[in-house]
Amino acid sequence: MSSLKSIWSLGMLMLLLACSPALNWRNVRIDDQSLQASLPCKAERANRQVPWPDQAVDMSLVGCEARGTMWTIASVALPKNMSVGEGLAQWRQITLAHLRSDVGATGRGFVPPGALEVPQSTRLHVRGQSPDGAALEVDLAWFARASSSGAFLYQAAIYAPVPEAEGAEALLAGLHFE
Repeated sequence: MSSLKSIWSLGMLMLLLACSPALNWRNVRIDDQSLQASLPCKAERANRQVPWPDQAVDMSLVGCEARGTMWTIASVALPKNMSVGEGLAQWRQITLAHLRSDVGATGRGFVPPGALEVPQSTRLHVRGQSPDGAALEVDLAWFARASSSGAFLYQAAIYAPVPEAEGAEALLAGLHFE
């Protein structure tokens, strides 16, 4: 009888695990500039230098993967001798070229609570390609924040094999500065 109970208990546990949600949204502090976000999975952090026109910049990246989709938020200090608008426009152009997508794609304004209101703060959805050539549906947003230590640029991105409109709305709606 006890082995039957054990099998039943194991079966119930497996059933509960199978019914757990694929996306487990949680609040994450992104950086020292007090950016907060909601991500659908456990976040990992990375830092690296990336090429930028005329210089390299240090980029911080927070992201995770769930349901075959990458969810990321990246930040860089505003490069020297550049306005916030120029920095956002260049980051957008670099990203779209990297995705082999339409660099001239039109977006709509996107300014999370506490961010700078500049015309280059935008959001858009594009079709692109991963480095291995696989098709991607990508939701992107660029925005900025000024602080006593300078200006910072941000990019929120969702890289998915199929459109992830509901997830993109949730990620972008969760972005705010404290």
